[in-house]
Amino acid sequence: TGEMLTPTVSVSLFWLELSCILRHSLIFSSLLLVNSLKLFTLLKRVFLTRNFECVELTLFFSISNYK
Repeated sequence: TGEMLTPTVSVSLFWLELSCILRHSLIFSSLLLVNSLKLFTLLKRVFLTRNFECVELTLFFSISNYK
């Protein structure tokens, strides 16, 4: 059953990473237009933190939905 769970989690994580990247790349694009380096650095830090939170959340939901 552990073997069956792994693909589900991997696929969810893949889609989650993709959605996180897409969402944040839109923010990055807007920010580059603004051309504010200070704000960009701040947002990059937020992006990295939130990305890890996203991954943990999806992992949790994948396991919950599987049971």
